[in-house]
Order: sequence, then C-alpha cells, then structure tokens
Amino acid sequence: LLIDGGVLNNVPDDLIRKKGADKILSVNVSPLKDKSIYQLFDDKKNSGKSFLRSLWEYIKYPPILKIMGRASMLEGREITKAKMSRMDLFLHFHLEEFNLFDFSLYKEIIDKGESEAEKNFPEIKKLFIPE
Repeated sequence: LLIDGGVLNNVPDDLIRKKGADKILSVNVSPLKDKSIYQLFDDKKNSGKSFLRSLWEYIKYPPILKIMGRASMLEGREITKAKMSRMDLFLHFHLEEFNLFDFSLYKEIIDKGESEAEKNFPEIKKLFIPE
C-alpha cells in the first residue's frame, strides 16, 4: 500500500523546485562506491573458502531478497550520481561504517551525522547566507 519515497524518487529535486525552492542542499548518507566485491573477499577470510568457491556459492544459490535489495541500492546510487550536479550544494556524509538496520546504534549515527554537518557548516552557511 505504501512505499518509501526513495524507491520512486530518491533525489526529488524536481518536486522541491516545483514547490518554489531556489536553493537545494542535498545530503547523501549512502555509499557512492560499490564494496560488494570486498564482501566476497571478507567472506573468504572468515570462512576459509577460496574466492572462486565463495563466488560460485553466491551465484549458485542467490538469495533473492539480497539481490532485490542490491538492485534497488545500485539504482538509487546511480540516480543520486546523475542528479548531484543539479543541487546547489551536494554533501556526502560518511556513514559507511553503519548498516541499514543498525537501529540500536542511533545515538552513534546521530553523533556522526552532527559531526559531518559541523565539518561542512562553512559551505552550508555560504549557500544560505552569502557574504
């Protein structure tokens, strides 16, 4: 019945401009690089299996939910990259050490987000309060 807006339009700059915004600050918290190949190497280290064996098992018995999630993530990342240049300011907050379902780490995630915002505050201020 309901679906996350990120599935349909993860960077809704068109809707924001239609609402009358003349400046858009976009903050991305998702990785912009694909690290899945590194996951196969990590799995090899942890299981003792060869890389090709791990790859074969992954291909032979693909977990459909993982595939669907990965496809959605890849699509969202590529849309984000394509729309980055349309933002007045695009910031990438580095939260890669956290996973999608790390709800119990919300305090650490908020602290890291605040830290990233503080690091970028001069650029944010310049966008909205020109000198």
